[in-house]
Amino acid sequence: MYCGSHNATTSAWGKLTLSKATKLPKMNISNWELGVVLPITEESDFPTPYQRPAPRYRPGQEAWTQDMDY
Repeated sequence: MYCGSHNATTSAWGKLTLSKATKLPKMNISNWELGVVLPITEESDFPTPYQRPAPRYRPGQEAWTQDMDY
């Protein structure tokens, strides 16, 4: 489980630019934020939008990927 800011601004994520001196890419970050990742175990009471532990794939079942067409 992730606990932290969900700030999607350029300040938070940075901006990729080209250095005028070296002509190489550089990342400009003007803000540092902290996020914490907590493990979710079978004993955890945190609600999740999925079944824990995840069920095993059945024979012939294709693993999900974000590129699948439905």
